[in-house]
Amino acid sequence: EHAATIAFVGPTLEASVQAVWEVARQHAVTDRVTITGRLEEPEYQRRLATARVGLQLRVGDRGEMSAAVMDLVASGVPTVTTLATAGPSSPGLQVVAHDVGSIVAAIEPLLIDDDLWTTASKDAVARAANWTFDDVARELLRWLDDVGDLDPTTIRRVGPSVVSPPPHG
Repeated sequence: EHAATIAFVGPTLEASVQAVWEVARQHAVTDRVTITGRLEEPEYQRRLATARVGLQLRVGDRGEMSAAVMDLVASGVPTVTTLATAGPSSPGLQVVAHDVGSIVAAIEPLLIDDDLWTTASKDAVARAANWTFDDVARELLRWLDDVGDLDPTTIRRVGPSVVSPPPHG
C-alpha cells in the first residue's frame, strides 16, 4: 500500500497555508504535505512529471481558465477541478462540485486503479491536443449564460489595457 502525499504548488494565500497546516496537524499527516509556493520552471516540470493526479479548487470562478489545469492535462496528469469553465467532464479532466464527497469520489479511483489512471491520462493528453480557441470561447459563452447578471466586480482585468489596432482594410 502506498501512502499518498499532497503538494500545493504555486502561489497561495497565507490564510490558506495556515489552514492546510492546521488540518494536516490535526490528522497527523504533516510529513505527507508540501507547500511549495511559486517554483522555477525546471522544478515545476519535475513535479508535473511525477504527479499522479492534479487538483484545482476554486471557491468561485469569473470565467477564467487555469494555466495550471492546462499544464497538468497537457502533461497527461488526470485532473479534477471545480472550474466550470474547464468544459465538460471527461476521464482526463473531471469537473466536480465544490464539496468533499464529489472531490474524493473523483480522486480516489485515480489513486488506486492503474488501468483507470492510464485511460484518464491518455484522455487528458488527447483533450489538451484538441482544445482550441473555439472551445475556450464556447465555454466562456456558456459560463456567461450560467452566471446571469454580472456585477462589475465579478470580472477581473489582468494585464495592461491595450488599445486595439484599427481593422485592416
